[in-house]
Amino acid sequence: STAVAGAAPFKMESINALEASVERYQEQRAPAAEAVARIVQVAFPYQYDQSFWRSKTFLVGFAVRLALSKLAAPLPLLRQLFSPPIAFGVLEGLEYTDVWRRAQRTTRFLQCASAVVVFWLARLLWRLASLL
Repeated sequence: STAVAGAAPFKMESINALEASVERYQEQRAPAAEAVARIVQVAFPYQYDQSFWRSKTFLVGFAVRLALSKLAAPLPLLRQLFSPPIAFGVLEGLEYTDVWRRAQRTTRFLQCASAVVVFWLARLLWRLASLL
């Protein structure tokens, strides 16, 4: 009777320790799991059905990122701005969170640069239209 009574608290403590371990593991791995989920959607879109234009947009983005990363490779400052395409980082064995963070940094820079170019072109067209 005492052996059975003594076993129950030990078992409950083991279950509590296991639950705490699982929670800690989930907290530690959650950022990597989120990064993997986002990387799969962005870096490997052909496993999902893509429209014609989306697939072409992906290929252009891939080519631009690859070209910019190759051109920026010898320059330390620019190397930080232009990461290679996401698939390359994954294949190199980098941490998923690092790959995703670098890709997001490059994306934000390209978005800002594109906005500046669009603004500049609109301003140029506005000036040309006012001359006519």
